[in-house]
Amino acid sequence: MFSSPLNQYLARLDVHYGWVMALLVFLMTIFSSAIGSAPQLIILPITQEFGWQISDITNAIGIMFFTLACLAPFSGALMLNLGVTPVVLIALGLDIIGLGLCIIAFEKWHFLITIGVFLGAASGIIGLGLAATIASRWFLKRRGLVVGILTAAFAAGQLLFVPLMAWITTVLDWRYALFLPITGALISSILFLFFGRFYFFLNKFKIVPFLAFRGSNE
Repeated sequence: MFSSPLNQYLARLDVHYGWVMALLVFLMTIFSSAIGSAPQLIILPITQEFGWQISDITNAIGIMFFTLACLAPFSGALMLNLGVTPVVLIALGLDIIGLGLCIIAFEKWHFLITIGVFLGAASGIIGLGLAATIASRWFLKRRGLVVGILTAAFAAGQLLFVPLMAWITTVLDWRYALFLPITGALISSILFLFFGRFYFFLNKFKIVPFLAFRGSNE
């Protein structure tokens, strides 16, 4: 939506649009890291509130990892064929729906679906190939730097949000803690919707990967 004007503005500043895509993925990875850690944080509060066993929630987490493992091998193919933006938007939508339904869930099977299916599917279709896809599609050089930065975003998300979510869970309620990653996922999806669409038209607008137009000795 705003990607074309932004690309024209950045071109005048000699800034490649690939760095914008890397920034979007960096923010998305930070919030996704917080979302992936949310189920572990709410195990004890949920069991104490509903009088359940810990295994009742860990079963949902187990299904989440199983779903992730089933979908992860196809994540790279999805992004290469559909593009990064639609896959990321689908994943963020599943995250928002899954965490949102967790807030109003009150039965064991509710968490099997919200955590096990929705969050597992969201993590699975992103997999481990997002950073590599961005680096390979938008950069010819600096690929190692881009992959390293995007990989570090996962640890940054846990460092920034997990302690805060744990504090909110302890002081207020575990449901309030889930609003933090939901808000982050919503912000990230809006940014991707507005600025990530240019990825579709990479060939149409004749945008080459970063440093593809410069000498090979640079």
